[in-house]
Amino acid sequence: MIDIEIYSSGICKCSACVPKDMEHSEIERLVNLKNSTGISSKWRISSEPFGDDHSNPCVCNMNSDRLHYLLEC
Repeated sequence: MIDIEIYSSGICKCSACVPKDMEHSEIERLVNLKNSTGISSKWRISSEPFGDDHSNPCVCNMNSDRLHYLLEC
């Protein structure tokens, strides 16, 4: 079972909610598996904060055992 939720996806960026202990490489692998970019560039965790200036990652507002990550391609 894939334990990630992609809750926002656009042309160049997407956001995913994942368990706190998930490795970055696993997050990227699962996001690309579940929501392919459709181009040669793959989803990678962004070094930028979210558009509302929340840190990346930030704690999920519904479950403190999960984190939200911003990814870009």
